[in-house]
Amino acid sequence: MGDWKVAYTADLKDPKTAEQFAKVGCTVTVADGVMTFKSTDEGEAIAFLKTQKFPGDVRVELVASLSGEKLSDLSLILNGNEQSGRDSGYLLQVGAKGNKMGRLQRQGTVAEESINGKGVVSAGKKHTVVAEKNAGTISLTLDGKEIFSVKDNSPIKGDANALVALYTWRSTMKVEKFVISTK
Repeated sequence: MGDWKVAYTADLKDPKTAEQFAKVGCTVTVADGVMTFKSTDEGEAIAFLKTQKFPGDVRVELVASLSGEKLSDLSLILNGNEQSGRDSGYLLQVGAKGNKMGRLQRQGTVAEESINGKGVVSAGKKHTVVAEKNAGTISLTLDGKEIFSVKDNSPIKGDANALVALYTWRSTMKVEKFVISTK
């Protein structure tokens, strides 16, 4: 299947890194080696990396913490687009539904086989999340433990759905590492 090659690493020392993201319902700032991604309203917040596209197999490593009055979603979108938001690609959720579960949504439809209580985060604790689409298998790990692995027999691909995004719901995400790899 080949090895992963790093295609993008967020420069968390440069405040201009925040300009690389298209923001929906959020603010993104970079200072002191941390990217702060904060919901600006009572709903979802999405920050699409707009400077590069990832139409095929993709792997995202995120080291981040979550805080807020109601924790929900230390999550990632793979193969998305700005126009359709979270319903455009794969939404790999950690701490979904008010920090109760991990699950996968494919273009807005929940993959029932992915739902479980393993994807729960602790407020303020640094977590490592790895989201991957590899040869049609969509997988998510949290702190080295698999949350789910689901085979998609008709994987999303192509330039129309080629963006990676951070996703949260009514929370603040503090990112210390954001790396995207491809094959």
